[in-house]
Amino acid sequence: MILSVQERILLLLNKFFQDLVEHKLSEKYGDKWFEQYLVPYVTAYTQDSNNRTNKNFEKYNAFLNKNNGNYSKKDIDVTFASALLLYDDQLQLEFESNEKNALNQLRIARNNYGHATDLTPLHRMSLNSKTLIDLKNAVLTFGKESISPGMFEEIEELEQVVLNPNAEANGHTSEKVEESICDQEYNRAEDLLKNDNLEEAYAIHTELDSQGHTPSTIRLGDFYRLGIYVSSDIDRSVDLYEKAKKQGELSVSEVIESLKELKQNSKEAEEGKLNSQFKLGIVYEEGKLVPQDKEKALYWYQKALSQKSLLARNRVISLAESGYKNAKYVVAEAYELGRGVKKDLDKALVEYEKILYGDTEEIAALEKVIALSDRNAESQYNLGIYYHDKKNYKEAYKYIKRSAENGHANAMNALGYLYSYGQGVEKKLETAFKWTEKAAEQGLVKAQRNLGLLYKNGTGVEKNLKASFNWYKRAAEHGDGKSERILGQFYKRGYGVKRDYDMAFEYFQKAANRGDIVAQYELGLCYGLGQGTKTNHTEEVKWYKKAASQNNSDAQHNLGLCYCYGDGVDKDYSMAYKWFFKAAKAENPRGLYKLGNCYEFGYGTYVDKEEAFKCYKKSADLGWKPAIEKVSPRNADK
Repeated sequence: MILSVQERILLLLNKFFQDLVEHKLSEKYGDKWFEQYLVPYVTAYTQDSNNRTNKNFEKYNAFLNKNNGNYSKKDIDVTFASALLLYDDQLQLEFESNEKNALNQLRIARNNYGHATDLTPLHRMSLNSKTLIDLKNAVLTFGKESISPGMFEEIEELEQVVLNPNAEANGHTSEKVEESICDQEYNRAEDLLKNDNLEEAYAIHTELDSQGHTPSTIRLGDFYRLGIYVSSDIDRSVDLYEKAKKQGELSVSEVIESLKELKQNSKEAEEGKLNSQFKLGIVYEEGKLVPQDKEKALYWYQKALSQKSLLARNRVISLAESGYKNAKYVVAEAYELGRGVKKDLDKALVEYEKILYGDTEEIAALEKVIALSDRNAESQYNLGIYYHDKKNYKEAYKYIKRSAENGHANAMNALGYLYSYGQGVEKKLETAFKWTEKAAEQGLVKAQRNLGLLYKNGTGVEKNLKASFNWYKRAAEHGDGKSERILGQFYKRGYGVKRDYDMAFEYFQKAANRGDIVAQYELGLCYGLGQGTKTNHTEEVKWYKKAASQNNSDAQHNLGLCYCYGDGVDKDYSMAYKWFFKAAKAENPRGLYKLGNCYEFGYGTYVDKEEAFKCYKKSADLGWKPAIEKVSPRNADK
């Protein structure tokens, strides 16, 4: 039987996939890796409702069901199987670096080749060519010694046939054919770059550079010079341009010299040389040689301005007039301190007020306004918050304290926070309580909630659950969702008030409807246990799903239980495994324990005693008693 080119390529893809996967999975599962790992995984994966529209499932299920379960690895659909493996986070973590890179190369080959068994028409040579190049690179990455004998030679033979069947007859050398392919790939990478597909463009140019393709070497230099996809790296950029120059591309000489001058200017600017500081500002402002960065430009202009540079002053004024708010601040400061202009405090105040009351949101201008007026509590508070965001806690404390003493409720609450954590001031819990109480008494809702927490924990005041309950209640009366949820927990546990499941349910419901994630989980519990309402597993699942989808690990664990026991949903071990896995990733001890059950008994996944023990051990380390019992030496032989 004579196979077509497409059929030979598909068989090569299949065979390489088998070599790659068997190399890893056979270490754990032996000859049964396919039946014990891949088939159960595919079965679980195909039940994912988000993927049921994929046509590959029909083809793969047909394969699984034929021959009464006698699987033939030659029948594996490489497209779907490799996609599954790439989808599996656990397996990805197990692969060594070279194997993972090879698998990613295979994914590229699969994407370029076409979907499933719908083979690319022979007349579309570029796709077949790209497939072979990608497959060849994948094999080289994996290691020729680790693949089936003769595969690499067949790839090279097919490469010559597909690239140009009449290459020798037409006088085309293999070098010219390779050069033509590189040019095609370069153009494809440039199209990807134009369409903002930076990752793949970078990958192609990197590969072509390694093959000595000069235009791609230059483009990689541009990537590193301009910080496209990668972090800007002038040294790496210069190395690439010089490599291209050695390959005969003299057009890069000018940019090499400019980059070397930039490095020299950077060194001299750090040493305080005014002219270099000014030049560096221009380079960053214009953004021609390196990525435009007005913040860096302004930084170097300021350095030059501090040395009375009139040229730097003019550039800063130009930036300010163009609407760059940070430059406006520098102009105002220049008038205040006499940097490059005659010192003029009245003019400085006018410039600061323009920033404060103009279209900009530049809060830093408040500092100088307050320094000259010092009577506006709101401005003092805003400035304190600005400094706190900048982690300048001493300045934050100074202005927040000033605002609090002028009667500003938010500042009082913030001052309590600073005293609680010792930010900008010595830690004093009693003083923190005092300022939080002042803010709460003024009706500030978040301060009322904070005061409830202080009474609850006995922080800076004697522990008093009744007082805590009362302050949370005052905050909840103003619609504070978090306080509503905490009130629900107080009623549920009888903290500071008589236990009342009906009231707990009512507050959980209010908070859950406001979007409080923990309240959504608590509401699910109420429906599941029939606390404060009739048992309703459908509603239980509904609220668990809301919280679980927002990464609440307790809800994820409980949702897994619902699928495990069929409460409110159809019993589905694969879905139970999915949610236990998510909870376990968040290091939820109960989630880890149940995931261990799944691996131990094969619920929704393959049996893996080693993985089960790891889960139990992690759960035990987090203090979950059933897990502690599970890993106890006295239970080792059970």
